[in-house]
Amino acid sequence: MLALKIGRGRWAITENLVGIHCTGLKGQDFKVLADHGGSMVWSPLSNLLLYGQTADIAAAGRVGELIGLGSHWSVSGSKGLLSELKAARLAANASEVDLSNRELVAMVARDAARILRWDQAPGSLQPGLRADLLVTAGTASDPYTGLVEAVDTDIRLVVIDGIARYGIRHLVQAISSDATLGELSSIGADERVVNLHDAVADPIVAGLSLAEATDRLATALADLPALAARARQSLTGAAAGSVRWQLALDELAPTGAEQRPRLPLLTAGRAHPTGPDLEPLTAAVGTLAPLVLGSLTASAEPPSWPRWPRKATCPTPRPATDPTLPSGATVSSTRNDRTGTWHAPYSARSRL
Repeated sequence: MLALKIGRGRWAITENLVGIHCTGLKGQDFKVLADHGGSMVWSPLSNLLLYGQTADIAAAGRVGELIGLGSHWSVSGSKGLLSELKAARLAANASEVDLSNRELVAMVARDAARILRWDQAPGSLQPGLRADLLVTAGTASDPYTGLVEAVDTDIRLVVIDGIARYGIRHLVQAISSDATLGELSSIGADERVVNLHDAVADPIVAGLSLAEATDRLATALADLPALAARARQSLTGAAAGSVRWQLALDELAPTGAEQRPRLPLLTAGRAHPTGPDLEPLTAAVGTLAPLVLGSLTASAEPPSWPRWPRKATCPTPRPATDPTLPSGATVSSTRNDRTGTWHAPYSARSRL
């Protein structure tokens, strides 16, 4: 946080600053962030897997910090917000944070819209706002608990701005009779479809069906080596002095391209850039391998946890027969390999 201090009582923090993760922030840091209009996005599952801990949500809540909930990325995050809601519920319980299911749902709806300053369009069910609706199965007495406990296969209907875009066929057709439907998946006896009809769609994609789009993407991923070779030929064949474009990705490993700003940190009257020292790098051109297009729905994908890397800071699952499993720990307990401590933020029934 000190890197954002620009003078006595002055901070480079406004309502435009949205802190991602905030795992290193303490109580006073959250107060500074909240007092200056900043907000944060919480991704508990990814935080726990990558760092063995997550943000101090209790401290953030005490100062009125505006919090949104996000699933981070596909490498270590949940497959979607329904899963992340469960991770947040379990993480809050494990930390004994007084956080209701209604507050959790607000993090993915109303408060998320407030962070983006979109709250005059989506985010709430009010007259005059966009009709964005998610309909799930279940008859829980508390609708917020019902949503937190829902899984992908419970989804019956998704309505975006009053248009049924996904769900069981007869429900989609009942709301959007002119829908151009493409079959997405079949869960039990209920066929799920997606509605791609858009009266103002770009002509390039206006007539593209779901099946055609899926086929084109699968073909392109399978042909990545040839596509990369053609791209390199076009770059090397460019005329001298002409503009040459190439994709610069901000990756975890050094690639020679850095897109994140490195703020100066004042130490002993001198400004030093934050972050590690970066050595000049000549990025080698790697060989791309063909890829296989995965399922279009998270419910059709296999569990992602077997593919998570075994990092030193990553809580790793232990089987019930593991002799190192301490008394009272469950099959879903995890052990941080770096600290040797055990955590139980997840349960087998949560179906993350």
